[in-house]
Amino acid sequence: MSRFRFTHSDDDQVDPFNAGDPVMPGSEPEWALGLDDETLGSDDGSDADVSYAPHGEAGGSPHKSEDNYQAPTTRGHSYDAPSIEGDSGAQADRAARSVSRQWQRAMSRARREKGRPPQPDVAGRATRHRRALMRTMIVVIILISLLGSLLPMLASCVGSIVDDILFDEPAPDYTADFSFDWVDSGAASITDAVEEQEEQAAREAVRTSLEGLLADPTSGELHDRLVDYLNDELDFWGGYTAAELGIDADAWAAEVISATTVEVSDAYLYGDGTGGVYATLDTPNAGAMSSEAGGDIYSYLLEHELEATIYSKQELTEEQRGEVRAIWDAAVAAVEPQEPWELSYEVTGSGESWELNTERLWSNLETVYSLY
Repeated sequence: MSRFRFTHSDDDQVDPFNAGDPVMPGSEPEWALGLDDETLGSDDGSDADVSYAPHGEAGGSPHKSEDNYQAPTTRGHSYDAPSIEGDSGAQADRAARSVSRQWQRAMSRARREKGRPPQPDVAGRATRHRRALMRTMIVVIILISLLGSLLPMLASCVGSIVDDILFDEPAPDYTADFSFDWVDSGAASITDAVEEQEEQAAREAVRTSLEGLLADPTSGELHDRLVDYLNDELDFWGGYTAAELGIDADAWAAEVISATTVEVSDAYLYGDGTGGVYATLDTPNAGAMSSEAGGDIYSYLLEHELEATIYSKQELTEEQRGEVRAIWDAAVAAVEPQEPWELSYEVTGSGESWELNTERLWSNLETVYSLY
């Protein structure tokens, strides 16, 4: 009996994710094979008309006596072909009805498959929706940006129009409630002149004090402070004073003071009996001279085993003192000049009588000479 196979035409759109099971060769459904329920054997699944014989040969015998394998010789079926003898009409009708039922089932299934609506393209539709949403978002963002830049201008224009309509009045005079106290120019000039005299007196007090310290480089409080500082530095480095090393501390202090210059600039009086006067001092770097020379001299003392201790101190010979003086002169000459110092010096007083704050004075002098 011929087999029936129904396939879709090339024009049908089949969704691969919703298609039925594929039909493989040799696995056609029962109706395509032309076999109905009556031709598949008995209802209980047994093949009643199948006989068995050794190796499938009817009436045969096994190759080996111990081989008990029994192969089927015929396939059981319930189909009876029309006989040319006897009652052939009933058998022909039954066969025709069976074939008709198979045709009907096949055609019905084909119609169902043919009339099934195509499955929706869910993935493509989602992609189109996303693209449409993205375009909409871009348009909205552009509109928001334009509105953000145009709204202030529109608001300003509308505000101006509303002000012109509702407040069409001259602008109020906001200076009407203010009163001005006019000061006589003559009185102001007198006040300025008095303040100027007081500031000039404060400047002169600072200049006089500083120049007095520098007046005699060979003596005075500043000279003594410089000598004491040098002796302390040399004792720290090697345990000797300047005189013990053959160094003239008085001459060095006089040179430092002689090289100092003073320039007084501005004065600021606070109205409570205090004020500040700025002065610029250009001085040698006395602290750098002492420390540089002290380090070199200490190296010389160590090399010649002349370092002083708490237990002993050797007296240097005249030759050794000469060598130390040469080290001192070279170290002092190697120190580079420093920048001038502009500092504020505190003053107290009133009118034309002002005095310099000595504590602040010496603090500033230690700074300008680097006496740390």
